[in-house]
Amino acid sequence: MVREKKLKPLISLALFLVLVFLSALSSWAAEFSADMIQKMQGQTQTGKVFIKGKKMRMEMNTPGNTGNKMVHIMLPEENKTIIIMTEEKTYMEMKATNNPGSPPSSNKEDLEKVATFKQLGTETINGYLCDRYQVIFHDKNQGTMTQWYSKKLNFPIKMVSQGPQGEIVTEYQNIKEDAIPDTNFLIPPDYQKMPMPGMGGHGMPHGIEHPAEE
Repeated sequence: MVREKKLKPLISLALFLVLVFLSALSSWAAEFSADMIQKMQGQTQTGKVFIKGKKMRMEMNTPGNTGNKMVHIMLPEENKTIIIMTEEKTYMEMKATNNPGSPPSSNKEDLEKVATFKQLGTETINGYLCDRYQVIFHDKNQGTMTQWYSKKLNFPIKMVSQGPQGEIVTEYQNIKEDAIPDTNFLIPPDYQKMPMPGMGGHGMPHGIEHPAEE
């Protein structure tokens, strides 16, 4: 029970962030890694991201515990997101669904079906020339998002999202265009699978469902 109470707020936030990132994924992004800076609700989190085509790995430092990381492995082609707790050597799986009102979970082309893109000009961010877009969702409950989209990387390297969780600012710095090993998107063999903590329907963002009980 204590463990579940500890994980619930982290998982709830993680699920929302997964939707934000999946909404930004392009069909085929370049291979690169970067430092991630994220500001939300008055707090700043740091981490690392690894992008390879449609796959994405996001490592976030757990607040109050620098020795623990929460790792998200997003696999849109498999309709799957894996959440790994490194300190406990456990992992959980969830599936992204296409429920009405949920952001798309794969690429920019899908995002254009549920939102309007308004180009705001160009700007250089962290050494990359970017097209700046305002993304206005047709469903007003999802708010708006501004993206600084690098054509070279085929990926937005800065995002400002205004939605139910307030403002979220995400930026990628120290970008390195290197080959990313496939092992970054695999679950370590000695990790144990755990069930998702029960959210009771209140902590679960739209577009995410719990995995079926085995």
